[in-house]
Amino acid sequence: MTAFIEEKTAKSVGKRLKIARTMAKVRQEDVGVHIWGEPIKNRISEIENGRLPNSAILLRLCLFYGVSADWVLGFTGEPDIDPKLSQVAILYNAIAERSVAMVNNYIERLSEASIAHLTHFNDNSILEL
Repeated sequence: MTAFIEEKTAKSVGKRLKIARTMAKVRQEDVGVHIWGEPIKNRISEIENGRLPNSAILLRLCLFYGVSADWVLGFTGEPDIDPKLSQVAILYNAIAERSVAMVNNYIERLSEASIAHLTHFNDNSILEL
C-alpha cells in the first residue's frame, strides 16, 4: 500500500511540475540548463513522469517556475503563482532563444568572412599554420 501511495504522490508531483513549467512557458531544455547547466530534457521528463526529485532540485524548480512547493506537493489546490518569478522564467527563456540566434548569426558571419578570405588565395598557395 505504501509503494502505491508513494508512486501516486510522485506522479502527482510530476504532473504539477509539468503544469508549472507550461505556465512559465519554459522548455525542458531550458530547465536543464538552469538546474544542471546542460540543455538536457530527459531528467525533467523523468521528473514530470513520476520520478521524485531530491529536495534541493524540487526547491530550485519551484523557484524557477514561480510556484509554491506546497502546491507542487499537493498541500494546496491552487498553484499560487508568484507573477514576478514567472516573469523571470519567461525572460530567461527569451534570453536563451535570443542567445542562440546571436550565436548562429555570428557563426554565419564568421563562415562568410572565412570563405571571402580564402578565395583570395590561388589553388597553388600553401597555407602554413
